[in-house]
Amino acid sequence: PGVRIGSAERINIGDNCMIASNSYIADSDWHDIYNRTTMGKTAPVDIADNVWVGEGAIVCKGVSIGENSIVGAGSVVVSDIPPGCISAGNPARIVKHLDPNKKMVTRAHFFENPEKMEKHLLSEKIRSLADSVGIDTVGFAEASKFTGYALNHHQRRDPKLTLSNARSIIIAGLYIGGVTLPDWENVWYGRTSRLYLSGFFLDVVKPFAPIADFLRQKGYQAKICDGTLEDGSILPLKLAAIRAGLGWQGKHSLLISKKFGTFLALGGIITDADLEHNTIEESDRCRNCDKCQTACPLAALDQPHVLNVKKCMSFLLQNDKIPENLKLVTENRIGDCEICQESCPWNKKHLKSPLVTKLTTHFQKKIKAWGDSFYLPNLCKLSENGYKNMFGHLNTDVPYDLFHRNVLIAMERAERLTERANQ
Repeated sequence: PGVRIGSAERINIGDNCMIASNSYIADSDWHDIYNRTTMGKTAPVDIADNVWVGEGAIVCKGVSIGENSIVGAGSVVVSDIPPGCISAGNPARIVKHLDPNKKMVTRAHFFENPEKMEKHLLSEKIRSLADSVGIDTVGFAEASKFTGYALNHHQRRDPKLTLSNARSIIIAGLYIGGVTLPDWENVWYGRTSRLYLSGFFLDVVKPFAPIADFLRQKGYQAKICDGTLEDGSILPLKLAAIRAGLGWQGKHSLLISKKFGTFLALGGIITDADLEHNTIEESDRCRNCDKCQTACPLAALDQPHVLNVKKCMSFLLQNDKIPENLKLVTENRIGDCEICQESCPWNKKHLKSPLVTKLTTHFQKKIKAWGDSFYLPNLCKLSENGYKNMFGHLNTDVPYDLFHRNVLIAMERAERLTERANQ
């Protein structure tokens, strides 16, 4: 778009060339220096096959640019550029020679396969939509059965049990590393977790709506994984994220991303659209590290990569019966636990300085609005209706009676510690 080509004599442009927007190619001065009623000097321009002209570049009269060469953005080409070179500047000069031994893949290779091109364009559109709604990472994978999935009778084990003609799964992650409250270290304030506060405690659903709508408008089917609905949890999101290339499974059993650590809220779509599937899974980078295992106060990670749910504090805080030893280690936690994540070296930089993302910025602006919402004496007085009004939008699915029980446990601890400190 926006390319201008002005020819008074001859301009030859070869096959598979890429000419960026705002570029200008001319074979004439279009006027004489002294007699401005004439055409001025002209000379043919020859641009060979597979040349790439960068944005805003100017190619002047009488110039030849050799095959496979690149003209940098904003450059002014006034003399010949030989084949296989990168040129830049005003006037353009050779800054690098391309490796003649490397295979050159041209635009022709892209367009010769319409199905592959359609797949690429559709995938790129989804990536663009994901970015526009604040999704931080997205990947695509084949919609095949998850072999070895622990819940081997659940529909999550195979996307085709949800959508018989499924071809792709789309997995997205929202960074939640900055979703924290400053009072978590205060014994008189209830502590939850980043996932709890993010509103994506079960699944990322709402940000996926524009992507699902787009696919449906294109004539495809799209099923969003939604754990808030009965039979709505249709994907093992962690395994799907690994297949889609978003990260690997840590010894705490959570997904780890090199960029985002464990602080990703995940969501997924099953669709019959054929997308660009990831084929290379991340290797396990935990190696000999066992910090998450040793940090767990309830030994829920006694086996690497396997979570013993019945020992996990997060699980126990959301269930009716709790063992007595849980009260000794919950501290001020009232809804979730992040001990294993806080000990993970891949989260170190995020704990110190969270990444600035749309969600981080949005949440940080709301911190003042939370005020004393998690002040334990206030939470003790909170009615069931008050609980729904204050925390219902977080979609945690934690019943009021269990939340209230956890608050009382944290309150008793705060009173004991305060009494002990005053003695």
